[in-house]
This record gives sequence, C-alpha cells and structure tokens, in this order.
Amino acid sequence: MRTTITTAIRLAESVLLAPGRKQARLNAWTAVCENRRHAADRAAARAELAAVAHR
Repeated sequence: MRTTITTAIRLAESVLLAPGRKQARLNAWTAVCENRRHAADRAAARAELAAVAHR
C-alpha cells in the first residue's frame, strides 16, 4: 500500500509542478548561458591584460 501512496503522490507532483519545473529548467539554462558569457568575457580581458603586460 505504501508504494501505491508514494506513486500517487509522485504522479500528483509531476502533474501539478510540471509548469514550475519547466520554468526552473529554463532559468537554469539561462544561468548556464550567462555564466559562459561571463567566462568568455573574463578570458578576453585576461588575454588583453597579458598582451598589454608584454609590450
């Protein structure tokens, strides 16, 4: 019986929280893309500083 209740609760959560999970995945992907952009900006700045330092 416990498995049936657990399964029912998980099913209800998946139905009720589906839109929230979709938004959470979208937010996470947006954060990943933003972090990659920041990393690229930092790498470019580091390269420019290194080029200036070697002049």
